Formats: sequence, C-alpha cells, structure tokens
Amino acid sequence: MRFKKIVGNPPYQDGTQEGGQNKIYNQVSKKSLTLLTADGYIDFTTPTSVLKKSKRFSLLGMDGLRSVDFTSNNFFNEGVKICSWVVDKTYKSM
Repeated sequence: MRFKKIVGNPPYQDGTQEGGQNKIYNQVSKKSLTLLTADGYIDFTTPTSVLKKSKRFSLLGMDGLRSVDFTSNNFFNEGVKICSWVVDKTYKSM
C-alpha cells in the first residue's frame, strides 16, 4: 500500500529505555517515506535532530526536501527544539 499524502507528528520516544530516551520518530519518518507514491509528499513535525548527520535518519541531502519550518516551537513546548518539514517527491531543488 502506498500513499500520496502523509501528514503527522510521530511519537518522539517510546519510553522503553531507562529515562524514556528510545527515540522512534526516526524509524517512523524513515518508514513513512518508503510508503509514499512516486508523486507523493510527507509533512511531519519532529525534533530538529533530523537535520543532523545520522546513521539512523537524516534529512540532509534528501531528494525532494521542499521546506523546513522552525516556527513550530512557537506553538508546542515539548522540551526539545522541533521543526516541521516537507518532502515532496515531485520537487526538484536547484
């Protein structure tokens, strides 16, 4: 099953590790991207760590990254810096 549009705010942690630090938004983001159609897009709100180089998941250098919005922090007080980002499979950056 594939989807043309995916919008979400995936859970940040599942609480299974001591201190609740098992971050699962990386896995949810990665899997969701594989479920997009060739002309689909995803709009997620996640911690800004998705913009750092990582073995797990990173938006750095991702094809179709259309925008990153840091104003989400104005509306949510999660204790971590968050952002909203859009990957559009039809978007070609310059």
